Amino acid sequence: EDPTAWLFPDELGKYVRMVRLMMDRAGHKNGKFLVHIHMYFGLAEANVLACMVNGADGVWAAMCKVGAQVGHACSTVTATNLVRAGHTELADKFDLKKMCKAARQIHSVSTRQPCPSHEE
Repeated sequence: EDPTAWLFPDELGKYVRMVRLMMDRAGHKNGKFLVHIHMYFGLAEANVLACMVNGADGVWAAMCKVGAQVGHACSTVTATNLVRAGHTELADKFDLKKMCKAARQIHSVSTRQPCPSHEE
């Protein structure tokens, strides 16, 4: 978890790479490494991708960005970005249009406000 979102993607990526290396050396090569990135400073989604590139297996996050305090990087945007980056097998497993629709509905129910039109 990155509770402060203070780190830049390259910094967080180095930490993830080190933790993955320690997991592997300790005999946990099949262990799942999930990250939870909070929103601050506009780098949450970039930080998630940096973690994935450096050894994280996935994200622990809700479908929409709304969360306690300032929110977090969401699984819907992460999945969309991974498909955009060439991991098209995710589009076969997940219906991204339905995920986006559900994320907007979750936002509206959680906040009792309509989801902003500019929200991913």
